Amino acid sequence: MKNKWTILLVLSFLMLVQKGKSQTSIKGDFSWIQVDHMDRIYAIHKQNEISKLNSKGQTLASASFKLLGTLDILDVTNPLKPLLYFENANVCVITDNTFSELTRYDFNRMDFNQVSLCCHSQEDGLWFYNGADLQLKRINRDGKVIHESQSISYLINQNRVEDLSPTYMREYGNNVYISFPSVGIMVFDQYGNYAKTISFKGIKTFYVSGNVLYYVKDGSIFRYDLETFEQKAINLPEDLKPEKIQTMAWSNGKVYLLHAEGIKIVKP
Repeated sequence: MKNKWTILLVLSFLMLVQKGKSQTSIKGDFSWIQVDHMDRIYAIHKQNEISKLNSKGQTLASASFKLLGTLDILDVTNPLKPLLYFENANVCVITDNTFSELTRYDFNRMDFNQVSLCCHSQEDGLWFYNGADLQLKRINRDGKVIHESQSISYLINQNRVEDLSPTYMREYGNNVYISFPSVGIMVFDQYGNYAKTISFKGIKTFYVSGNVLYYVKDGSIFRYDLETFEQKAINLPEDLKPEKIQTMAWSNGKVYLLHAEGIKIVKP
């Protein structure tokens, strides 16, 4: 009889895991989240403050950058040097792991007045997308442009500039991935040379881990193998409806879902 109940408990547990049973919930009024490779959560509060949390929701560090306006972009690819971008101020700030400022890039002083996205470069400096010339550019720590792409409109033969508004950009490995909802996810090499377009339209956020691309579309999360081109949906907790998902992050086999009440951490 004891063995029977043990088997039933194990089966019940496996069924919960297969359904994407939520492991942890963190309550909070957040507008954006990112997660580093050590599973630390970086949450932007709607009051424009930023906090670094552990998986239990305990605060490890926090800061406020209200003088620079709204914090629009956060890149923690290098957790020792988080990247923060404030689009209204047109300023990118690199901090240490306690959010103390280390380096500031003022794009206005560089004569780049239409920067909409930026992210870390593993080599040196950072990447950014300049809407004025529709180019992806890489600058070094001195602010000098060392690599740039051709015009995006030329690469895709698109003359409607208003449709070329990117939503997310990250460097993974030796490639830079940038999502244009009207076009797809465009891929460039470390020198800014165009490689290919992954034709998934309408994508606002994505993550690359190994050879797998994870992305959110219409409130659902999908897994796309960059080598086999196999695509499948990831099961979510039954109590979390797709329309509630605002954005997601992925780290070490776990998906972090931001919704109105806070963050759910799920292991699919």
